[in-house]
Amino acid sequence: MRIRKESDADIGEGEREDEPDTGRGPVILDTKQNFSDLRWQPELAPRNGRLAEGVPTGVVTALKDHQRERPEWHKECWTVGLAGALNADEQGLGKTLQTIAFLCAVQDQQAQAHAASSFPVLVVAPTSLLPTWEAEVTRHTDRDGLGHVVRLYGSGLGGYSVRGVEGVDTETGEAKLDLRMLEEAIAEGRGHRFWMLRTYTTLTNNHHSLGRMPFAVVVFDEIQALRNPASLRSFAARAIRGDFRVELTGTPIENRTADLWAVMEQLVLGALGTLKEFNDEYSEPDPGKMTELHGRVFTPSQGRPRLAMRRTKEQVAAHLPNRFQQLCACLACRFIHCQVPP
Repeated sequence: MRIRKESDADIGEGEREDEPDTGRGPVILDTKQNFSDLRWQPELAPRNGRLAEGVPTGVVTALKDHQRERPEWHKECWTVGLAGALNADEQGLGKTLQTIAFLCAVQDQQAQAHAASSFPVLVVAPTSLLPTWEAEVTRHTDRDGLGHVVRLYGSGLGGYSVRGVEGVDTETGEAKLDLRMLEEAIAEGRGHRFWMLRTYTTLTNNHHSLGRMPFAVVVFDEIQALRNPASLRSFAARAIRGDFRVELTGTPIENRTADLWAVMEQLVLGALGTLKEFNDEYSEPDPGKMTELHGRVFTPSQGRPRLAMRRTKEQVAAHLPNRFQQLCACLACRFIHCQVPP
């Protein structure tokens, strides 16, 4: 672990996490980063086990044709050993439902008697989206859902604080959340019966508590919240031990192409080289370079699935209700989709 102080330039408006007034900066977990040198790039190895094909029986909502492809693609990425996948579909195409279907498949696999591990699921999202996640899981799954939900944000956070200890992990570098209940469940092979909800801020402030816990899947909703790779929250997110990561966003590029590097670095370390190399190659919007970048991210490579996929409402309009079809043309005129060209 190390001590690091962020400058105001590192953090965008509305992104500042709690920091102790010690003059030395927050204490965070030390993670290898690929800013100037390629210090870490995981090796690819197929996972043990198998995820069942098709929609899991625990999903009670019928997926539309265009929604069935994403869970199967996630399963393919999981099987070959990729660290994760980025679903960059436009808002309104059911990214949450598609992700829930994949999470159910992973939990079903872990529930098998011969499964090698049994870990919980972690969902990280802006505060306003966490109640939506709960509602969507209830709506689209059977009575068991994703298991027992652990709310580590807002008023729910107090129930897991270590008794007599105040403040957040980053003040001293010590874990200040009591998660023994989850640790015991993991040790007893019951980890798959739990799923956890966290905001990006609470993930950051208490990442020492979570950094020592393994997760079967970590979902980062609105992953563009981590577009600044030097921010405290980005360091905290990289420290989370997720066997597989699912990233969700409709806008992987908001302001500059380096946003995409930051998003992909959270997904597969070293996938796009170092940040310096990336900026040297793609900081200017050269059409040829943008096509090359699109191919590196959105095209299968070396017999492996693509790292990211994206669809717009227009591309799937035939599968959507008529009212969506009527809006597609209007939306295309009013909004610019911040994406590298195909």
